[in-house]
Amino acid sequence: MPQDLPRPVLDALRVLVAQCVRAAGQSEDVRRSLETVGRFLTDSARDAQRGGSGAQHGVLTPAARKQAEPSRPRAAGDGARLTAPLATVVTRARWKAAACRLSVERAERTEGSDGTDPLESRESTLRARLKSLPDASTWMLDMPFGKRISDADALEVPPDGIERLETIANCYDAVATAAEVAIELDEAGAFDRGPAPSFLYLMAEAQSSLLLSLALAPTRVDSDQRDIFHWLKDQTTKYRIYVDRFMRLDDPADPSQATELVERIRRGAREVLADRKNARRRRELLSKVRYHAKKVREAAQPSTDEVESLAIALGAWRTAGFEAADRRVAEALAPLRVRVGGAEGCEATARLAELLGMRPDAGDVPRPEAAWNGAQEAPDTSDARDPVTLDELRSGLATRSIAILLDASGPADTSALESGIGGQRFDAVRVDLEAAPAMRTAAIDAFLATGADVFLLGVKLPSEEYASFKAACLEREVLFVRLPGPLETEAVLHQISRQVGWRLRARAQR
Repeated sequence: MPQDLPRPVLDALRVLVAQCVRAAGQSEDVRRSLETVGRFLTDSARDAQRGGSGAQHGVLTPAARKQAEPSRPRAAGDGARLTAPLATVVTRARWKAAACRLSVERAERTEGSDGTDPLESRESTLRARLKSLPDASTWMLDMPFGKRISDADALEVPPDGIERLETIANCYDAVATAAEVAIELDEAGAFDRGPAPSFLYLMAEAQSSLLLSLALAPTRVDSDQRDIFHWLKDQTTKYRIYVDRFMRLDDPADPSQATELVERIRRGAREVLADRKNARRRRELLSKVRYHAKKVREAAQPSTDEVESLAIALGAWRTAGFEAADRRVAEALAPLRVRVGGAEGCEATARLAELLGMRPDAGDVPRPEAAWNGAQEAPDTSDARDPVTLDELRSGLATRSIAILLDASGPADTSALESGIGGQRFDAVRVDLEAAPAMRTAAIDAFLATGADVFLLGVKLPSEEYASFKAACLEREVLFVRLPGPLETEAVLHQISRQVGWRLRARAQR
């Protein structure tokens, strides 16, 4: 330690180093963190010695993560798969689950056998497989209930001890399933642009369940829980994904739900694949809309056939269930609205005006009831609709009843929203997104039954339920707003202004 520092600083450093050394002897995470700090200080010292300025930023980042490129999607065939480190976790966690269940069977076995022990053959097979499993602990065979299996009373355990080992086996199955399904998704290309955040949450829950289930087990650390945790940390850092659940010791998952978690993991994987297919279809249809809009825009005099091709592309977009108010569709159509406003009347121009919900003789005048997408969601363009000020928005909401649909398991300060947004009446309805479809439908029906003028959708509903909800709003001619961001007053007001602000102003002027 340098001696030219002031005495108080030296004393403080000595105390800090002593505390770090003690903590490192008890925690693998602390040891890894200290290794990172050591590399950071060494690199900074070498850089300073070469005349550099030391570290380029004030955040301590492991060396492997400095080289990550979070903004660049990983192309197919771009080297090793993202989930390659998880292959060992799958095999090893399955082995541990089988070993736990073998010990459970041994503890539950009744007397009166013919002298042979069929479990011995299974145990021999399990132990033979250890040669191909690195860093695999055998505590679940050697001392599954806290005592060595050679002790006379090793298997004399109460029922809750056996139940605890069964829970641990279920948690190992959940971890193995999470790793296995992640590999399958990666091989299917679902992780080419980074892992889906929703699936990372499920993986975090699986490793947290295992960690808590091992609290009373005769082991300090578990290689599979550790490897899954560090893999999650690597991906969330690389792709800048924030997983705010089950990644801290003070936010544990429930081990007793491990069996149900396996089903949610598989269901989550199906949803990820469906979302990927949906995103690919969206990109294909958007390309067609842009292509035909460009053909119409660049033609000296667009033909009826070209306009009809654009109409077909827009119809396919709508039929696929995508929102007509999508910003990218609006950007593709915006130049056409300007063109129709200044063009002489002809059959193609009249058809284009009809498609865009405009009257060519009156310029760029929005007419939502005649827009290509149907009642509520005409393409939003900045040149057609002036921004709504905050005062106008609050004035438009003051005489309206408002209802918001929230996730039953998520926190939300509805009182702050109510006072910040205003409204003549403010209702909050909660829906359990993990409940059976019938229960979700009942919650959505209760949401619509509030009879609000403006519905705020604070959850992401499954596609079929969202389509049904949207159709009900269009039929009733009420406004609804999707809230993709945080449920905070300013963010909610921004979404209301962006999505339906001009409609509120138009209705207030009636």
